[in-house]
Amino acid sequence: MFVLQGGYSYEVADPRATDAHLKTAGGVILYVVPAPVLWLDAFAPHGDGIGDDTANIKAWLALGEELSATCRVARPGPYLTRDLDLNRDGLPPVLDWNGCALKAAPGTGTLLTLSNPHSRWDRWQMGAVYIDCANAADTGFHLNGAQNLIFPPVHVENANSHPIVIEGSKNAGVYGCTFTKLCAIRNAGQVRLISNPEHGYRNNANTFNVTAKSSSTDGLYLNHLQGELNVWLERNDGYGAMINNTMGVNISGYVEDNGGNPDRAFFLTRNARGVQLHLHRMLGNVDPASPGIHNPGNVFSSSNNQDTLGRYFSGATRFDSVAADAVTGYREPQGESSALVPNGKTLTIATRDELGDNRIFCAYLFVPGTGRYARADVVVFGTADTVAPDCVRVENMVSDTLSRDVTWATDGRSLQISNTSGEERDVRWSLVAVAS
Repeated sequence: MFVLQGGYSYEVADPRATDAHLKTAGGVILYVVPAPVLWLDAFAPHGDGIGDDTANIKAWLALGEELSATCRVARPGPYLTRDLDLNRDGLPPVLDWNGCALKAAPGTGTLLTLSNPHSRWDRWQMGAVYIDCANAADTGFHLNGAQNLIFPPVHVENANSHPIVIEGSKNAGVYGCTFTKLCAIRNAGQVRLISNPEHGYRNNANTFNVTAKSSSTDGLYLNHLQGELNVWLERNDGYGAMINNTMGVNISGYVEDNGGNPDRAFFLTRNARGVQLHLHRMLGNVDPASPGIHNPGNVFSSSNNQDTLGRYFSGATRFDSVAADAVTGYREPQGESSALVPNGKTLTIATRDELGDNRIFCAYLFVPGTGRYARADVVVFGTADTVAPDCVRVENMVSDTLSRDVTWATDGRSLQISNTSGEERDVRWSLVAVAS
């Protein structure tokens, strides 16, 4: 017997059945009729943030995995639920939350857990989701292993502990993934991007976009991480980020007003190597006693760090440097300079002889008042009598989208700034020698 209700089809189950999908107010138990797309509403959730929808959601997920169907949400919710483990409760090949809100029921540990989805589906997909831990759940989203996936925006608020955990674990590493937006606001713990290499698995070769704001501790924690990381870290009571046992990560983005005082930005702890910071907005993180110079005791707390590169842009008007002894391998910058560069012209900053023999510089430039910036490695080959035409090279250029018309250049024998923006530009720059 089939019943149509709200556009969804059901089969009335035997009253003795224990595997039915839902029960009507009159006590009739029903199966949802299989379909290529399973809508959560077919399982009759409350969707009001008051009635518990856990059983409804689990039945929806389980049938989606059984049928290899797309599971999709129509209404925005919030759906009150607890401890959803997709690998245990059901992992359909396409889980389209469609930007809906999940709200944690009291006593929740981790609201949404996912482990190694590629072990079941080659092209697993998930839709964007908003998670309100409601000061009832410890963690909003915990990913334990993934490979070559693009993750949608995941937004978590009001967690009692770490809102988002992306972990390369004993089960599987996290490799080759793109996280389009991990957003955590008003939580008690850090966003954690971590690995457990003692098990042979790591969190490597991924691209992360992370926003962490208003945490009662640090905004972000990295451990044994490699990859590209774009951040917005703002008004966290601890440091913007803590970096531990991490090798080869490039961090760019914005850091503002962390630490409960204006001089705290990043905290690099033990065994950090090859961490490059390209932060082009640093507001409220400057030591007020020394305008323009970050306090190295608070920006960096270092132990056994090597080859760590970092320089900061405070707003779009000032280049700030960390003292030479703040991080192993640093040297004092040669100083900030500025000049007007006419449109369609190149300005020679330094010749091969002025740059010196066999040296490497970090070169930074920005255009005040515009937010445009560019960073590059400048490599000088050979000695003063070298006749090779390309003994000055500009490599590893990093810039914002607008700055491709005001950027570093070279003619092979000198370092230059090129302006093709269409108008004269006031450009400021600084060179930092990092090796010779």
